[in-house]
Amino acid sequence: AFLAKCRDGRVRMVKVSISDLAGGGDPVLTLDTNANSEGATWDQEWDRCVPGNVQDSTPCFILYRLDDKDAGEFYLWVLISWSPDNSPTRQKMLYASTKATLKKQFGES
Repeated sequence: AFLAKCRDGRVRMVKVSISDLAGGGDPVLTLDTNANSEGATWDQEWDRCVPGNVQDSTPCFILYRLDDKDAGEFYLWVLISWSPDNSPTRQKMLYASTKATLKKQFGES
């Protein structure tokens, strides 16, 4: 539901994580954090939004909104799939196999 609200241009960055699978169920994508745009351009807001939201050994997905729009007037987004080499193998595999699900849920822009 939150991803649908991101299309209006107010949200600049969304960090998505996979919830704890201690119960052995299917992976669940969860909103970890987000940052609203402060009115600056995407490249001016990058340092405020992205580096502080990645951790050295924890995979995550970050959706980052650019200022350009596609032919349908939807903002273009960059999907960053952060999977550090020193994170546990199981986590890296989980994130790799879940990337397509996230892209499908977010939409084509």
